[in-house]
Amino acid sequence: MFTHEAPYRLSRWTHVFPSEDNGHFGLYHALDMQLLFLEDTYSPVIDLMWLGTTRTHLEEKFGSKLDKIEEVFDELIKLGMLVPVRHDDMTDLEQKRKEYIHPPGLETLFIIATDS
Repeated sequence: MFTHEAPYRLSRWTHVFPSEDNGHFGLYHALDMQLLFLEDTYSPVIDLMWLGTTRTHLEEKFGSKLDKIEEVFDELIKLGMLVPVRHDDMTDLEQKRKEYIHPPGLETLFIIATDS
């Protein structure tokens, strides 16, 4: 999934929660309510992902320091926390709105008619 030349970035809906001293930090996707904990060694990689980067650049910068980076990024992509650089984050919001916010139904009409 995470190809060498395709640039990826963190989604607008991904929030990073630093840890106090337990060696981990959290990533939370606000729309999907997904949570992922990573070791602090991945913190510099996540910092690069705010604006976007390619796997080739990460390999050049970190080399073999992060042996499971491909697994981590595949999981981030699967959870929707990592998206292509040109991805429109607002389409994700619109999809969630369509899924959860329905037009007024008969219940609303019943309440209006019986409340007066």
